[in-house]
Amino acid sequence: MRGNRWSVMIVGMLVLSACSHAPAPAPMLSITQSSCDPTPDMRNTVPIAYNEKDNASVLAQFDEKSACLQAGPGEKSLYKVYRLPDAQAPYSISIVSVPTGASTFAPRIAILDSRGILLREIARDTLAFRNGRLSALFRSHADDGYLLLASDADMIGKTSQQIVETTKSEMLGTGTVFVTIHTGDDQSRQFVYSHNGSVEITLSPIPQLR
Repeated sequence: MRGNRWSVMIVGMLVLSACSHAPAPAPMLSITQSSCDPTPDMRNTVPIAYNEKDNASVLAQFDEKSACLQAGPGEKSLYKVYRLPDAQAPYSISIVSVPTGASTFAPRIAILDSRGILLREIARDTLAFRNGRLSALFRSHADDGYLLLASDADMIGKTSQQIVETTKSEMLGTGTVFVTIHTGDDQSRQFVYSHNGSVEITLSPIPQLR
């Protein structure tokens, strides 16, 4: 029996090790779906829970199974729609595209009203690489109803060269005195913009001045 338990444990460790070293998915540079929605389908919106006191975060995953939007010829995008909260006070909305291997999701961000009608688009130049992640930060408006997050068809396949800073802390001691040594390194990484990837959406309360 003990030998069987050890065998099961070893197999489990091998499986976990294989999963942790699974290769990153290849960049999705084209959309093969033949049928795409001409306008966002509001029937499958995802609400974002938010209590106006704490941050609320959701992770959006885009892949070949995601819904497809085609606003015009040659403009296919993957998309998701999120229901924004009915908050009494404005809040900040953070959109962070998480790099996957050498690719990163190219986000197009729009805000819709409660009927699903476009209110505004977040300008592309609002997006910037911060700590190696493509992100945007903007403020909510009183009439915001939905967040439309889609892949930006105009950016797919383009590349961006970024400097990614890595830091490491190590504590050294002599018995009674301890010193923390911080070391860092800058590395240049090239990202290709793709339809697939992961995006962190975070709603945060804005501190009120008194």
